[in-house]
Amino acid sequence: MVRYKTEADDREQRVLAEISLNTPVNRKKRKSTATVSVILSVIYAAFSAWLFARGVKANGFLLLGFALVFLLIALFSKKFQLFIVLRLMKKRNKALAGKTVEYAIDGDGVEITSSLGTGKNNWSAFNRCGEQDGYIYLVRLDNNVVLIDKSRLSPEELKELESLLGNVRK
Repeated sequence: MVRYKTEADDREQRVLAEISLNTPVNRKKRKSTATVSVILSVIYAAFSAWLFARGVKANGFLLLGFALVFLLIALFSKKFQLFIVLRLMKKRNKALAGKTVEYAIDGDGVEITSSLGTGKNNWSAFNRCGEQDGYIYLVRLDNNVVLIDKSRLSPEELKELESLLGNVRK
């Protein structure tokens, strides 16, 4: 059994947000948004050039502005999405701010104890696991995440945890 206690801090919140942004669904949404934004940017820029050639400058500048906005959306969609996710997480996690959460991980699953209560998640409740920025994470079917800092585990605990993670279906 591996026991791990933590307090959610800003670094962990950022890692959780990165994990959320790197899901296949979010990557696909960002890719399609960027593609559509680039296409619209090119169309608006071309139409703007056509309007400038015809002498309609006011509408040309308006469309050029839209082209620039869509280009910025395509370039910075991940940063914008990260900003939104971090803001939502801060609002949502006020109940756990500064509170200790304890995980007990064994062959049956993960037991989570916090000031809100205690619950046991069997391994079938998790659909994936992985590593990100020095953390091991487990993602439940409802997209909640168990986050464990690898540097705070002993080598024996880390080895045991890695063997237990084999219970998570891939």
